[in-house]
Amino acid sequence: YADTIGDIAKATLGGKVDPNAARVAINAYQWLAMKLVPTVFGERQEVQVTHQHLHLHALRQLSEAAKVGQAAIAQRELELKAIEGDGVEVAQSPPVGAGDRGAAAVAATPASTEYSPQGAYEEDVRRKPTYDTGQPRKTWDDLEDAERSTWIKEPTPRDWT
Repeated sequence: YADTIGDIAKATLGGKVDPNAARVAINAYQWLAMKLVPTVFGERQEVQVTHQHLHLHALRQLSEAAKVGQAAIAQRELELKAIEGDGVEVAQSPPVGAGDRGAAAVAATPASTEYSPQGAYEEDVRRKPTYDTGQPRKTWDDLEDAERSTWIKEPTPRDWT
């Protein structure tokens, strides 16, 4: 139809076709092209928008940090109770968020030992330092978010007996 529209335009410019008749004919061909090939000649334009889920990742990181922070606060409260002598036993437990992996700090815990997520993982690594393949296990800082989340949900060393 583009060729026909071009021919009508040339004939109009050459004075062979009435301009009003040419306008009607060109509009008809344009309408026909829009109906037959709407993806090329149609009036609708599609805009594809993509966005990254960075906000979701940031929220997950904040949530994880809050959980670790809450564990640190709970651990500190237990330490204070132990200092005040509220009948809480003192046990060796890795501190929450300790950068020096494997270092133990005195932390107050009730009769059953409670761990921070990182402390539980590090105790678990101490009990079983290698995977079944013989490779050494990852440090806390090297764990993926999904791996850490299992320790945040259940901060207790696994039973390897």
